[in-house]
Amino acid sequence: MNPENSKEKIKHNNPSREQIINQAFKYHLEGNIKEAAKHYQFFINQGFNDYRIYFNFGIILRNFGNFKKAELAQRKAIELKPDFAEAYANLGLVLIDRGNLKEAESATRKAIELRPDLALAYSNLGTILKNLGKLKEAESATRKAIKINSQFVLAYSNLGIILKDLGKFKEAELATRKAIELDPNFADSHYNLGVILINLGKFKEAELSTRKAIEINPNFADGHYNLGIILINLGNLNEAELSTRKAIELNPKYAKAYSNLGSILTDLGKFKEAELATRKAIELSPNLPEAYSNLGSILRDLGNLEEAEFSTRKAIKINPKYLKAHSNLGVVLLNKGNLNDAISSFKNALELNPKCPESHFNLGLALLSKGEYREGWLEYEYRFKKAEPLLPNAIPNIEKLSKDNFKNKGKLLVVSEQGIGDVFQ
Repeated sequence: MNPENSKEKIKHNNPSREQIINQAFKYHLEGNIKEAAKHYQFFINQGFNDYRIYFNFGIILRNFGNFKKAELAQRKAIELKPDFAEAYANLGLVLIDRGNLKEAESATRKAIELRPDLALAYSNLGTILKNLGKLKEAESATRKAIKINSQFVLAYSNLGIILKDLGKFKEAELATRKAIELDPNFADSHYNLGVILINLGKFKEAELSTRKAIEINPNFADGHYNLGIILINLGNLNEAELSTRKAIELNPKYAKAYSNLGSILTDLGKFKEAELATRKAIELSPNLPEAYSNLGSILRDLGNLEEAEFSTRKAIKINPKYLKAHSNLGVVLLNKGNLNDAISSFKNALELNPKCPESHFNLGLALLSKGEYREGWLEYEYRFKKAEPLLPNAIPNIEKLSKDNFKNKGKLLVVSEQGIGDVFQ
C-alpha cells in the first residue's frame, strides 16, 4: 500500500474541526434544530471555545424555553468575543424573558454601542422600554430600527403595539398593516391588528384579523382568548365560551382566560360554573383584580352579599384605580341597603372616569333610594347612555316635564318606560 494514499484517505475521512462546526451551522440554517442542538452540545462538551457555537446554541435554548442556559450561552459567547454586538442583543432578549428588564436594557444598549446600525438591537430596545413603561422612548427606538431596515416586519409589528399603548390607534393600525403587508403569514401581526381594531370599536374586522392569526397558528392561546373577548362584544356568548375554553385547553394556567370564562358563564346565567371558573383564576393568579371583581359580581347574583363585598374590596385593594371594581362594590352595597357607602363607591368610579354612564345611572338609583331626588333624577338620565339600556321602551329625546310646559293648555303624555305594572304602582 502506498503510504501517501493512506494519509490522503485518513485526511478525507476525518474532517477538520471547522468542517464539523460548519456542518452544525448548516443543520441550523436548514431548520434541523434537533441535530444542530445535538452537535452544539457535543462541541461544548468537547471544550470547543468557539463564540459562534455558544451564540447559536443560546438562540436554540431560548426557543426551547430554557432561558437560564440560554443566558449562560450568550454570556459565554460575549466572554469569547467581547465586541460581538449580536450576542449582546440576544442576551437582552433572554433577559427580557427572565424579567430582568434593567439588565436587558444595558445589554441591548451595549449592542447598539458596538453596532449602531444593528436594527434588531433598536427593535429589542423598543420592547424593553415599552415593558418599562417608557412608551415615547420605545416608539423612538423602534422607529430607528425601521429607519435602518425598512423591511423589518417585527419592528413594524412592535411599533403598532407601542402606538396602541400610546392611544394612537389609527397610527397603530397603519404600522401593523404594514407588518402584515411585508409578511402575511406572521400570526402575531394579525393578532395585534385585532387588538387595535377592538380599541377602535371595529369588532367584526377584529374578529376577522384574530381568526386569521388562529388560522396561521391554531395553537395560539392568546388568539383564542382575544377571539372570546370579541365575540362577547358581538353578543355571541356561546361561541365566546368555546373560544375561551380553547385558550384554557392550550394554556391550562391562563388565569385571565378563566376569569373571562367566569364573566361569560355569568352572562349565560350559569352562576355556579362561573364561580368555579373565577375561583380557578384567583388560584392561578392571586393578584388578579378583575377576577376578584368578577367573583364579587357572581356572588352578588348568588345572593352572597357579604362575600361579594369582601371579594370586590380585595380587587380594589390590589388596584385602587380599577373602575369596574368600584362600580361593582357600589352595586353590592346598594343591594345591602348601605346607601351612603354605595354612593361613595359610585362617586369613586366617576372620579376615575367621569363619563361612565353605568356609574352615573347606578349613582342615580342610590340617590333616589336615599330620597335625594334633585341630584338623583339628573344622574338617572344616564339610563339612555348605558351600553345595555335597562329600559327598552324609553324615549330618550322626549321633552322633559317643566313648569314652562303648562303655559298653554294641552295634553300630558305619560310614557311607560318599564311596563304597565310600574305605572299603576
